[in-house]
Amino acid sequence: MIPIKKNLILTIIVGAMILIVTPASVLSRYVQNGAGGGYDDGDGTNGVLSSYRSMSSTIEGYVVKGAGYYLDAYSDILVFLNRMELSDIQRMDYNESRQLLDRALDNMTNALQTYERLIKKAEVTPYKEAFISKLMDFDYNGFMQVRGLNSVIFGKVEDHLKRGDITGLLRQTYTEFTVIFWLLRSVRDELNLEKLPEMSKVWRLNERCSQALLFGQYGSMVFYALLYNTL
Repeated sequence: MIPIKKNLILTIIVGAMILIVTPASVLSRYVQNGAGGGYDDGDGTNGVLSSYRSMSSTIEGYVVKGAGYYLDAYSDILVFLNRMELSDIQRMDYNESRQLLDRALDNMTNALQTYERLIKKAEVTPYKEAFISKLMDFDYNGFMQVRGLNSVIFGKVEDHLKRGDITGLLRQTYTEFTVIFWLLRSVRDELNLEKLPEMSKVWRLNERCSQALLFGQYGSMVFYALLYNTL
């Protein structure tokens, strides 16, 4: 196996293990969690879910649910990629692979529907001006340098947040989810023909999933830094 493929598969396997063994309720803190802190949503929790009481229809509640669906989908995608790698030494189980991608598609559909409700609510909910002011004054470059973040992906987060445009950040997340959904559909269609999908297509799917996860995590990192003063 060539070194590039070995490195890719190692990343896939490690990622799959992390997503499988970690509850979605924990990982949801990595996909725009804390965004609710920027809205006057009347939930009384400073935008962060602190209990399991009835908050499912708040902005932060939608953020958490959407993240959970996305992470469940990515978990199945990573397991599918693992199965593709193992196909070099054992027969591909197409039935199992279709089940994995069908489940991933269902979760991506739920993620998109949740984000549609999230964005609709965010568009009619006023911002907390004090929080928006902090976002606009935030030292994004210093934050990125200290934490060694990916400058391209963090730059996309900064473009929205330095203007106080949290809703725009959520819309961009929805766009990323949409791209992933259609790439996933394309890969699933090839499986219907009982053949391995094109590697270039699968690489693009994994790349977009990884980028969406980092995009969401970087947003959460900024929100948490302001909510908890962990600069």
